[in-house]
Amino acid sequence: MALPWLLAACDVPSAEPMLSVPSSLVEPEQWQDSPSRDAFADLRPADVECDPVRGLYLQRSPWGDRFEINTAWCNYATVEQPLLEPLAAGDTVEVRVWHFDLTGAPAEAYVGVAVAGEIEWERIIPIPSEGGLIAETFEVSEAVEAGTPIQFHVHNHGNNTWELVSIEQL
Repeated sequence: MALPWLLAACDVPSAEPMLSVPSSLVEPEQWQDSPSRDAFADLRPADVECDPVRGLYLQRSPWGDRFEINTAWCNYATVEQPLLEPLAAGDTVEVRVWHFDLTGAPAEAYVGVAVAGEIEWERIIPIPSEGGLIAETFEVSEAVEAGTPIQFHVHNHGNNTWELVSIEQL
């Protein structure tokens, strides 16, 4: 004999929405330091010093690889790679960037992301500041195809380290 309450507890509606899984838009090892067009060129200081070996590198970790910029060796960097997935206008993208303590004389650090040559997300952080994770979202302004250039940018003075944790479509 079936118990009605037991059957009702096992009944799963078929119209339940599926949970969306974030989709990575970039690969840590694919960043190139020679963008075809620097979307952040208006911010470029007169004295750019960037050692591409010591300033821009892949940080391997058991918790996931990350692209790292060390501003002691690279005071201005824009890196680029093709988007892994297409984006529709209105899609939400999450940027996660870790920075260690920002040290030096009072100033500002700048971090940003551009898609198809347009700055879509930017953040200014005062120096000095404690280290921490920046996890913020932006809405894509126009549809873009997979393969479209995406750029990640950092500039500040002094000895600071930035790790791009992820750029994902939510």
